[in-house]
Amino acid sequence: MAEAVVSSAVGRLTDLLIDEAQLLLVVKDEIEQVVTELRRMMTFLRDADSRIDEDNVRNLLAGVRELAYDAEHVVETFVLKASFSGKTIQWITKFKFSRNIKELQRQMSLLFTNFHDFNIKSTLESHELSSSLYRTAGRLKRFCSYTTVEPELFVGFHKDVDSLVGHLVDESDDCHRLISICGMGGLGKTTLAQKIYNHSTIKTYFSGLAWVTISQKWQTKLVLQRILICLVPEKKREILESDNDKLVEDLLQIQQQRKCLIVLDDIWSADAWDSLKAALKVENSVSKLLLTSRSIDVATYVNPKGYIHRPEFLSQEQSWELLQLKALIPRGDYLDIRDIKKMEELGREMVRSCAGLPLAIMVLGGILVTKPSLIE
Repeated sequence: MAEAVVSSAVGRLTDLLIDEAQLLLVVKDEIEQVVTELRRMMTFLRDADSRIDEDNVRNLLAGVRELAYDAEHVVETFVLKASFSGKTIQWITKFKFSRNIKELQRQMSLLFTNFHDFNIKSTLESHELSSSLYRTAGRLKRFCSYTTVEPELFVGFHKDVDSLVGHLVDESDDCHRLISICGMGGLGKTTLAQKIYNHSTIKTYFSGLAWVTISQKWQTKLVLQRILICLVPEKKREILESDNDKLVEDLLQIQQQRKCLIVLDDIWSADAWDSLKAALKVENSVSKLLLTSRSIDVATYVNPKGYIHRPEFLSQEQSWELLQLKALIPRGDYLDIRDIKKMEELGREMVRSCAGLPLAIMVLGGILVTKPSLIE
């Protein structure tokens, strides 16, 4: 979800403003402006995320995620270069930073225009947002910015998780080094991958975990940097200064030396894979690769011998369970038994139109949860 990515970026930038206050003193105002705009952007993302099935909104959200990653990268790169410069920050470093900030602001302005053009509404009160971000800032710095959280709501794919975790920790001669999760948009591929990524068995088995979202727009160097920072965060400064060849060399070496799981989420095209494959050779490696894609052709192109998993749609009972978790159960505290029965009747009727698609059910639940009552 774009909202989670932007929230992580805001927390990270806020932490840097605190932890690197002396180094960032000369650019503090510019960073704070970016943070303010990212916070404002977050107020639109709940509505936008609920409409991710629309092509134009999905592309917009991909742009939002990339902007959040770029904002982190710009500030972290400045911190790195400023630390090398000592107390006197070279004017060229400051000039490049200001130029990059202006480009970020230009991109943010375009995104806000798109929010308006696509009729995306702000759904979160500003005081609630500020409170939420205040609680978030100060604890994100302990973690790598490019990891992913475990999904709060998870229904219907528990057997899929067990099966795929089993494949990933399989050490037999005919084990699969690359596993793909394929299916239409909204089927829950990313949610399933998140559950696997955060599974206790995976965390125990693999000594290194890395998660990166590709989408339709990607930058090869940035993707490689994110993967390496996840795997060897203690070498972050060196990674940010490395060229593409060095990033490829280091990533190949790490995959040979350690059991790593690298997740490429939402890979759309063969071109994206071609730009990364030199650094992700899973043959004869102790590491493994997990990717999610809408296209089975892409998964087959990446590795014709890889294991391809296609999640099924949710059953009617699973669909109803997910809708309850998203929207209906919290109301049970103040509804009498007749209202609860009526809500179940209406809820089951509405959820049938979602055809077992988790995203559609989540969108429906997001709408229902804003209503004071379904009962007239």
